[in-house]
Amino acid sequence: MLKLGFIEVAAWNGVIPETIMAFRRDNPNVTLVLNSMRSLDQVEGIYDGRIDAGFLYNPPQDPLLAVHHIARHHVMLAVPSASPFARRKSLDISELAGLPMIQFHRRASPAFHDELHRALFQSGVAVSVVHEAENEAEMLALVTTGLGNALVNECQKWRKPNGVELVLVNGLDVGLNLALVHRAQHALPALQRFLTFLSA
Repeated sequence: MLKLGFIEVAAWNGVIPETIMAFRRDNPNVTLVLNSMRSLDQVEGIYDGRIDAGFLYNPPQDPLLAVHHIARHHVMLAVPSASPFARRKSLDISELAGLPMIQFHRRASPAFHDELHRALFQSGVAVSVVHEAENEAEMLALVTTGLGNALVNECQKWRKPNGVELVLVNGLDVGLNLALVHRAQHALPALQRFLTFLSA
């Protein structure tokens, strides 16, 4: 048995589904248990043994953990389709100044939250936070109502809701580092085999 955690938004396309499909195809006798979990919950799950490894964002620096970096997912601005920005492919970070913004609670991802706000501050950009949401699905739902705009993971393009457009933000060098993480010392043959598919 191999127990894996994963971030839902990162599993819609690319490395995660491809690696899992290839592993299942070549290892039909291994029971694969998949758990959709927040990054922080995955880290705790790896420590306490609830999962053997996890696909998560912005892994902590810890010598007890092995980290296999996969990709960096950038941030895009989600705007209502009626917004003047909706017809543009990109905008400058300075154009975010004063925009009504829907953001996520810091507790959901402290490192990413702080990096995002640091980048805005260093660019001299002050936004107007109109709502704090629990997750990006809630943020996008509120964007459709016209309540405000939201800075979200570029992977949201795979399930962009009606009434929302995603726009690149030039000058906003902030992203989410996707990695597969597990205990540095492990004795799981199934996990070792899984890692070979990840690097294939």
